[in-house]
Amino acid sequence: MPVRGRPDKTQFHWFQYSLDDAKFKRRNKVWLNELVDAEDIEAISLVSKGARSGFAPRGRFAPREELGPHWFHRLIFTTVFQES
Repeated sequence: MPVRGRPDKTQFHWFQYSLDDAKFKRRNKVWLNELVDAEDIEAISLVSKGARSGFAPRGRFAPREELGPHWFHRLIFTTVFQES
């Protein structure tokens, strides 16, 4: 959720529901939930820090720095909107 008055802040809420308590308790060993969550939080924090630095170009992504996503977005665009 966006934090009112703070465009650089977002509040995250994780909800986990389970019908089998034993399986739910084993989830971290199997799915590495806490590790993946920690990696996601760190990545989001680093992106936010980079965006605040002023060195990153403004926009949805930086085409020169993010060649893979840029290529993929262009591929989707030309596939969806290309005239037949």
